[in-house]
Parts: sequence; structure tokens; C-alpha cells
Amino acid sequence: MKIAMLFLLLTLAISSFGGEAYFLDPSFDGPFLTSSAIAVYMAAQLDRYLTPPILNTLSKDNLPGLDKTAVGNYSNGMKATSKHLLAFTALPVVIGIYGESRGYTYFDALTDGIMYLESCFLTYSMCTYINGFEFRPRPIAYNTDLPDDVRRTGDNSKGFYSLNTALLANTVCFTNAVFSKRFPDSKLNKVLLIGGWSAVCVMGYTQVKSGQHFPTDVLFGALFGAATGYGIPDAHLYHHNVDFDIMLSGLQLTYHF
Repeated sequence: MKIAMLFLLLTLAISSFGGEAYFLDPSFDGPFLTSSAIAVYMAAQLDRYLTPPILNTLSKDNLPGLDKTAVGNYSNGMKATSKHLLAFTALPVVIGIYGESRGYTYFDALTDGIMYLESCFLTYSMCTYINGFEFRPRPIAYNTDLPDDVRRTGDNSKGFYSLNTALLANTVCFTNAVFSKRFPDSKLNKVLLIGGWSAVCVMGYTQVKSGQHFPTDVLFGALFGAATGYGIPDAHLYHHNVDFDIMLSGLQLTYHF
């Protein structure tokens, strides 16, 4: 909550200094960040553990055809590679480095930084929230060749969706959206897009091969991350008007063209 309030103060401070492409609006960004923080906190209170009786009910036969291919996968090496690939979430710094000598200002950097944090926050909070309600064991939990304590370890009951894949897809799409908007004639646009999505594909592969996620977890994570990565910058364009309201019945996001 304190972090959300800090971002609200930042948006208030720089909202009048928006660049030519994007702007920050406290009436949108403040409630957005605050509600995301609340969602993460509430979801963190919900937890489910894989007990021996639950493990005994898990069967490969109950899975969709595509997901059955992931049962039996287990690799600590692939899991470590997946974590290392998260270094690519620093990709948006390319925008600042490239734009330093091309009119990219300090306030542009602040605007882009807050937008990127919003996109990451939304991606993370939704995954945490869904996992708090949806019981979706990871493939490793179905692997009867492993000891029960390994199958039950940590958050193996929280498999949907692949957060690592979603975060990386969000980063790639956010970087591509903002970079192409600020520097539309740059030859780096194609490099960032092709190179970035190659990294997302490798991330998805390692997530499946490590036994951490099913293919459908990875596909949904990539799609959701792409939606937040493109959607958040688009919502901050000058020609769009976005209203964000908190109501007793839930959240309302109104998007005007």
C-alpha cells in the first residue's frame, strides 16, 4: 500500500509534464496501483497445500491432451535457466539509452518507468489473485517418479498461469510498444520484437521442461503478458481517455477511443 501511495505522489508530481506520446493521470494511475496492491495482499492470504490425499487424486488422464505431454518433466537446470531469463525484464532501459541523445527527457523516463511498473504490477497481481482461488497443481505434482516431499514443495499447488512467461512477454511488448512510438523510424524496432519474442519462447520451453508449468499455463501467460505490455502504454496515449473507478461490486475500467 505504501508503494502504491508513493507512485500516486509521483504521478501527481509529473502528470503536468507528460511527453508528446504519453501522459499520467492521477485519477487513473492512483486507483489502479492501489487496487492492484490490495489484490496482491488479499490473494496472498489464500493458500492451498498439496497433502498426500490430494496427491493421490492427481491423474494424468484428467488433463487436456496438450498438457499431458508435460507430466514427467523435471529439471533443476531448466528451472535455473528460466530464472536467469528474467534478467530480460530490464529490457526497457534500452529506451532510455537509445533516447538519451534523441530528445528523450527525464520526465519521459519517469512516465515510461511508472507505466512499466503498472504493467508488471497488473501481471503479477492477477497471477497471484488467480492462484489464490484456482487450484491448479504444477506438472511436478503429477510426477509419481518423484518423492512426495518434492511433489508437495513450495507453491506446487499454484500452476496457473506461468508468471515468468507472462512477465517476460509483458516486458517485450511494453518495450516494443513504447520504443516504436517514441522512435518509429529506428531499425532496432524489429530487433527488439524478434529478439524479445525469441526469449519468451525459450522461457516457455524451460518452464515446461522443468516441470513447473503445463503448455496451457505458458500460452495463457504469454497472451496475458502481451495484453498488459501493449495495453498499459496504449491506455496512456494522449488520444485515449481511460476512467478507472472502484465500486462496491468491484472494479470498473472504461476505455474511450
